Amino acid sequence: MRRFLTVLLAIVALGALIVAPAQAVSGDYRCEERSFSTTGPPPKGYGFVGKSGPGAATHYWMEEWISFESGTSEYRFETAFRVNCGSIFFPPTSTVITPVLLTGQPPCTAPGNYAEVVDDKIVDHRLIGTKLSHAQFRIGGNTYWLPWNYRYWHTLRQDSPGVWTWFDSSVAKCPA
Repeated sequence: MRRFLTVLLAIVALGALIVAPAQAVSGDYRCEERSFSTTGPPPKGYGFVGKSGPGAATHYWMEEWISFESGTSEYRFETAFRVNCGSIFFPPTSTVITPVLLTGQPPCTAPGNYAEVVDDKIVDHRLIGTKLSHAQFRIGGNTYWLPWNYRYWHTLRQDSPGVWTWFDSSVAKCPA
C-alpha cells in the first residue's frame, strides 16, 4: 500500500510539472499578463489583450511603436500575435495574426461572444479583448494615422457533441 501511494504521488507530481504554465520557470514576458513599454530605439509598447480562458495557455498581444510628434505620444499598430505558453517542457511559441478589415460584420459589431454554423459544425467565437491603436492611411502622397479598434477572437469548433477544439485565432480591424 505504501509503495502504491508513493508511485501515485510521483505520478501526480510529474503530471503537475507537465501541465504547469511555462511562465512559472521561463520568465518569458509573453506568458505574463501585463503590458509594458521599452525605450527603443524605436520605443515600443506591448499590450496584453487577454487570454483564451481562466488558466489558459494562449495569450493574445499587440505590439505598437510609440511616435512622439508635436509634443504628444501616439501608439501606432505594428503587429498582433498569440502565444502558446505550453508547459515547462515546451518553450512558448508565437504566431503572428494579420488583422482583417471587417467593417459592419459580426467580428466588429457583436457586443461579445457569438456562434455560427460553418461547414455543418457549430463554431463559437470568443471575444478576448479590444485594443485601440492607430494605423497608417494614405491619400495621394500624404500619410495619416487613424484610430482603429482591434478586436481579438479565439474560435472553437464543436467536432462532436461536447467536444470543442481550437479552430482559429483572428483579429478584426474595426472603425474606432
